[in-house]
Amino acid sequence: MRLRKLKFNYTTMTEKNKLIKFYFNYNIKVDLEKSVYLIGSENELGNWNVRKANRLDCYNENIWIKEMTLPYKVYKYKYFISNKNAVDEKSISWLDEKERTFTSDELKCSSLEESRKDIKLMSFNLRYQNSIDGIHLWDNRKEMVIQIIMNNCADFVGFQEGRLKQVEYIQESLPDFYKYIGHPRSEKEDDEQCGILYDSNNYVVRDFGTFWLSDTPNIPGSITFENTLPRIVTWAKVYKFSNLVQNIDRAYFIFNTHFDHISEESRIKCADFLVKQIDNLISKSSEKQMVLLISGDFNAEDDEVTIITLKQNGFVSTSDEKGNQEKTFHEFSGKADWKIDHIFYKLINIDISKVCEDYCVIKDKNSKGVFPSDHFPFCAKLLC
Repeated sequence: MRLRKLKFNYTTMTEKNKLIKFYFNYNIKVDLEKSVYLIGSENELGNWNVRKANRLDCYNENIWIKEMTLPYKVYKYKYFISNKNAVDEKSISWLDEKERTFTSDELKCSSLEESRKDIKLMSFNLRYQNSIDGIHLWDNRKEMVIQIIMNNCADFVGFQEGRLKQVEYIQESLPDFYKYIGHPRSEKEDDEQCGILYDSNNYVVRDFGTFWLSDTPNIPGSITFENTLPRIVTWAKVYKFSNLVQNIDRAYFIFNTHFDHISEESRIKCADFLVKQIDNLISKSSEKQMVLLISGDFNAEDDEVTIITLKQNGFVSTSDEKGNQEKTFHEFSGKADWKIDHIFYKLINIDISKVCEDYCVIKDKNSKGVFPSDHFPFCAKLLC
């Protein structure tokens, strides 16, 4: 199991005695009239005068970020919550009990540790909580789900079929550095999600959302592609902290989805629409380099038009690149007959000849012969 070092801020390295870019990040949801502030040693951080504190910028309700260009030196700092428009010393709520410190040595170590540039993405159809599953009820599977996530140390996990109680259990059972983004596919709170779990120690989310695979992608529950059920895509735009060491102009886009299980016409239309939506999203980004990743249960095999559509639009199958054509859907039998789950990538303005370093289908079961799902989860490790 890979050990993780908790990190509090990150920087773009330059030569000693020159300016470097610090990247402060805090994930918390606060009242609308409140904001998160940064205060610390040295004049640039307010010299511990809360009235000179730096207010962080808020993205999507709970992601607070502050980018600052500072001299290369040791800094001590803390975060606190206060009024949105101005700091009120009487209303301060400290988020840190002790001062945080980021030293020159840590900067050097961070640079070396993060230079590997690998990213690990898992796709995991959870099998929705269903009372007819007998020995494979969710309560008998849920501990294995957590164990598999922890053992494989994925940076991102794209879930399919996760319902509210399942998602809540996963969030409560994993370490705090794992954060979750997701939205039900309909207006029912307990409906299925295609959520994304991510490692907030190594990645910061700059934007995220959900759209419906229909002619009206912003209308919850909308169905226009011959779907039998609403179908969605959850996405996130993230920065990898190694980017802030080497290339701040690189953004990662993660897309996670679940196509219709009955209608092939729906799946083909969804694949075409997904490509167009991705093109629309990335056209609004200013980064020069982009990595696009798609995970999902596509209910389609490699030779079907659905998958061919994605490949013809420049998306590379990780299983193809590694020559691994193992099946993934096994209906709790342990013997899979269909390869309907996939992970794809596409690089924009990045010249790497071979991206997928490893691809692994996970066939673990517990001592009672219970599998974590009716799909095998699987991982792709990418060098990008």
